[in-house]
Order: sequence, then structure tokens, then C-alpha cells
Amino acid sequence: MIRRVVIVVALFALPLVAGAAAELTVLSYNVRSARGGAERPEYRDENLEALVAMIAEFAPDVVMLQELDRGVERSNRVDQFDFIVERTGMAGRFARTVDYQGGRFGIALLTRHAPVSYDEVRIPRLGGKEPRALQHMRIRLADGTEVDLFNTHIDPRLISRDQQIAIVLDEATARRGERAVLGGDFNATPRADSIREILSSWQDAAAGGAGLPTFPARAPRVRVDYLFFAGEAISLDEFGSPDHRGISDHTPLLARFELSPD
Repeated sequence: MIRRVVIVVALFALPLVAGAAAELTVLSYNVRSARGGAERPEYRDENLEALVAMIAEFAPDVVMLQELDRGVERSNRVDQFDFIVERTGMAGRFARTVDYQGGRFGIALLTRHAPVSYDEVRIPRLGGKEPRALQHMRIRLADGTEVDLFNTHIDPRLISRDQQIAIVLDEATARRGERAVLGGDFNATPRADSIREILSSWQDAAAGGAGLPTFPARAPRVRVDYLFFAGEAISLDEFGSPDHRGISDHTPLLARFELSPD
């Protein structure tokens, strides 16, 4: 049986309806390939089911996922991206970062709205463990409002982390329009110079959010996951962190934005 969501930040007391005019709800989550929050991860089908149930309950307009497996041995060869798309009915794109155990590993960006355009920026290893990617999707809401969405997962090694974040910042800033949301696992705390640099041109959805740790999920101590937003026609309405439901070793982030006309 799926547990009901417990809100860490006392927001989103009621499920949100996707597609409401001039509103955009975004869920960002490093799902650890649905392998749970234990020190020794193990894939379980019920974790993937719990993720789909979370998406159904909050009905976000946009879902940004990191650490997703497609046909990987460690997760029983399940194509997690196809499973989520089929069960949620959302349109989505997957960005492979590495081939792993006979399958693909990467990040995914999904939406309930009409994608207008999509592209990916390949981010080199730069001395880190593996290459990364930045996804960019522009969507159009039912009322014609357009929003730029960016999703990424940064290498944890300091030798590459800040260089990769600098690439993400430059590329996202250059591509964004009047409304933009940038999310993902940056593997950097709010004190990192690279995060402070992002905040010079983007706003943190967890305003003053140094006190909102996201890792490890069973007893969060540090904050490495973020939702940023930028543009004159977007503002934050609500922000929260749902119960992680044992899906991952990270906690999810959920934000609702108000969108103004051009």
C-alpha cells in the first residue's frame, strides 16, 4: 500500500491541478534508479510504482528526473523512462549520459503540455567520473504562455563539478526567455561559489533555502538539489518537499510558479 504524502514544508496541502491558467507546477527528483535510500541500494518495482503514484497525486505540469535507468542490469532491465511515460501519459525526453550494464543511464524531462522545441547540451567529464547533460525544453501552455525548462545532474567531484555548473549556467542563461525553470541535482551546497554564481542571475525556489537539506533522504543533512527560476514573467507561489516514500536517497522538490503574460 502506498503511503500518503507527508509534507516536509507545510505547502501543497491539496493536490494541484495540472494545466491551470498562468500556473506551472514542477517536480524535480533524483530517483536513484528507484533503488531506495539504503546504503546498499537495491531496485524494487514498488519504488517505481511509488514514483508514479507521487506524480499522479501532485499532477505536476513538469517532472525533472535524475539518475534514471533504461534496460540496465541493476534495475532488472526495466525501461524506467518508458514505464513512467506510459503510466503518467506525459510527453517526455530522455538524455543518455552513459551506457551502463547493457543499458542507458541519464536524466529525463516530462511535461503535460505541448513541447515547442527540445535540445541537449553534452557536458564533458572535465576530470570527473562521467559526462553529463543539460536538457532544454520549451513548452507552450493551453493559453499560449511559453516556458523554458532545464534539467541537469552534475558530477560530485570538485575537479569537474564547478566547471560543469559553469557550462550549465552559461547555456541555460543564453537559452532562456521570459520564463525559465532550472532544476536538478547539482552536487553542491548553497555555500559553493558555483551555486552563488547561479544566484547572481537566477532565483532559488527555496528562498533562503540553506536550511532545506535534500540528502540523504532518511536523515537529510546537506542540500544538493535545487529548483531555480528566472525571467520577468515568472514568480514563485509555493514550494515544498513531499515525503520521499523510500524511492531514493534524495528528497524530491515541488514548486508552483505564477506566470505573467508577455
